[in-house]
Amino acid sequence: MKKTMLKLTACGVTTDLRPNVVVADFEQGLTYSLWYHTTFIKVDDALEYLKELYRDGINPDDIGVFWLSLEKLVNSND
Repeated sequence: MKKTMLKLTACGVTTDLRPNVVVADFEQGLTYSLWYHTTFIKVDDALEYLKELYRDGINPDDIGVFWLSLEKLVNSND
């Protein structure tokens, strides 16, 4: 059974190149902000990654307390 991915409603990159996203869980009726634990070296790389997340969504199992681990997300999307 395919897992329901959470959709991003907004996303951005901070000045220290740490992506943050606003996620909507339509089944639960919730929206909330999440910050990534990992930072990028180049802003273009961070923006490319956010484009993929915006298109594909986020696996609910990859959400920690208030952050997302890029390594965990990359491994879970294989």
